[in-house]
Amino acid sequence: MAIPNSPVYKSKMRGTVYIINFIFALQMATVGYFGANYLKFLGLPKEYIAFVYAATSLVAIVAFFFSSYLFNKFGAYRSIFVSVILYFLSYVAQAYVTDLKIILPIFILASSFSAIVVAGLDALMERFTDSDETTGAQRGIFLTMASAAFVFGPFLGGLLAKGNDFKSLWLAGAGMLFSLMILLFWRVRKVERKQYSQFHIVHTVKAIYNNKNALYIFLAQFVLYFFYSIMVIYTSVYLHETLNWSFDKIGLALAIALLPFAIFTVPLGKLADEKFGEQEMLIIGFIIMGAATVLFGLLKLNEFAIVASVLFATRVGASMVQTMTETYFFKLVDGKDADLISAFRAMYPLSSVIAPLLAAPVLFVSNFNILFALLGLVTFSGVYFALQIEDTK
Repeated sequence: MAIPNSPVYKSKMRGTVYIINFIFALQMATVGYFGANYLKFLGLPKEYIAFVYAATSLVAIVAFFFSSYLFNKFGAYRSIFVSVILYFLSYVAQAYVTDLKIILPIFILASSFSAIVVAGLDALMERFTDSDETTGAQRGIFLTMASAAFVFGPFLGGLLAKGNDFKSLWLAGAGMLFSLMILLFWRVRKVERKQYSQFHIVHTVKAIYNNKNALYIFLAQFVLYFFYSIMVIYTSVYLHETLNWSFDKIGLALAIALLPFAIFTVPLGKLADEKFGEQEMLIIGFIIMGAATVLFGLLKLNEFAIVASVLFATRVGASMVQTMTETYFFKLVDGKDADLISAFRAMYPLSSVIAPLLAAPVLFVSNFNILFALLGLVTFSGVYFALQIEDTK
């Protein structure tokens, strides 16, 4: 048996965290891209989907910031394990309950369970990372496991949801969460507990504001997640409603689009560690992402190959930005900085509050094409934030 905190022990536990991350990301990817279609199927008008997602994000923000308290009181393992159980039960409920009034609070509350798991996995990953010199490569593997899941997940989700069979979609996600419970109990329950710094919002905001590099990498992350929020909520709705694509076709297009995360994440992380700093690749990534998203909005064709190729290009840029923001940020912190890590992860729910609320008025007065074109223009702001950070090379 490996000695706790030895290189061998850390390596084995990192492998476990990688697998857990893959399974968790797979269930999210399988159901996530079809959540808006599910709500539409239950009778929610597309113009109001934004408000539901904004509510889920508000709940997730609270959970992120509360996570360090939970980890200290109950331990990271117990907090993650109970959250997975509750998440599993929410999926079962969504599989069998069809009353929108009952489903909406369940749909919204489930985001808190997801947030706690994500924060817990980050804390575990930081704990078992060897050193700053290997942060990029090891974080790259961590992200690649999730990215591989996000390639296969939407394709699987499209097949399951074909013919509006959302029951099968939610039950498949529940099955993955059940397997995650078993793995957590088997491999993680004996990990010794440690203290995490308590989250204090005023202290955390000051710490971010007073550190120029932290501030601008947070803002870059916000732009990335703003992009993700709009694309995850509305891409499949646009392809299904405007282009009349079937869910299995949508799933295939999304799987192709998400391939860059599986292909480029590890090499990019190694490049950031060994050759280039993060700044140059951040800038290039934002330019590619912004240009491709504007093109997606202006595209008037309905040809699968063209649409899938443009979506692929958006994710080429996004994969560069995600890898560089992750690598840069986790070189600034260590595993004890649970408050900063929670704040960093909260950029996703924070952007997911703001993004859909800004998208809703656009859809009330215009259409999806204008929405995506405007999103591309917003994405270019990330170039400015990337220029402000101090490069590591």
